Amino acid sequence: MAFSSNFFVLAYLPAVLLLYFAGPRSARNAVLLVASLVFYAFDAGKLIWLLLISILLNHFAGQAIAHRSGTARRMVFSIAVVANLAFLLHYKYTAFLWSSVAPLLSMTGWQIGPPPSIDMPIGISFFTFQAISYIADIYAGRIKPARRLVDFGAYHSLFPQLIAGPIVRYVEVEKELHDRRSSLDDVADGLFRFCIGLGKKLILADTMGSVADSVFALPANELTAGVA
Repeated sequence: MAFSSNFFVLAYLPAVLLLYFAGPRSARNAVLLVASLVFYAFDAGKLIWLLLISILLNHFAGQAIAHRSGTARRMVFSIAVVANLAFLLHYKYTAFLWSSVAPLLSMTGWQIGPPPSIDMPIGISFFTFQAISYIADIYAGRIKPARRLVDFGAYHSLFPQLIAGPIVRYVEVEKELHDRRSSLDDVADGLFRFCIGLGKKLILADTMGSVADSVFALPANELTAGVA
């Protein structure tokens, strides 16, 4: 779901804001979590299970790291990091590694065929490295783990930065996750900034992008230094 789409601007964002402010304060993190999962599902489809596993894995890993010491603490942290990276490496680099190894194996008589077709989950790099930063900060003693699964889930899947970043460290938003106040001035400032960004995207970036795309689409023999 693109932030500049009519559906997001005219339907999804207003609905989320209405549910967020209409409900009790204690339910606001739950609203953000559900809204973020729905947002992610629009693009990821059935691969939303990866984000759900990431939320569960890293929440409970963080709890386990905080309540253990010594070898057990290091082992939990190491397993959690490896598990996070395993998903990332599988979805981003399996095809690349397969294509790299296949010619070498064919020289020895092994034929492994074409690389498998793997759908890339949107935003997997962002939420994977954000999760690793979370458990690493707990391991280093810089933060305490989130008290509730819903609080960590809201932080880990927050839709404004889920699929395009930036990576947000837990320490930067820990206080606001548990105690935040929003005034009409805050909402007005946020909407103003959103409109400025939307204008830059639609008027500047998309216009420049269409020019760049036409240049990138040129055959190599037509891409002169001057055109480039």
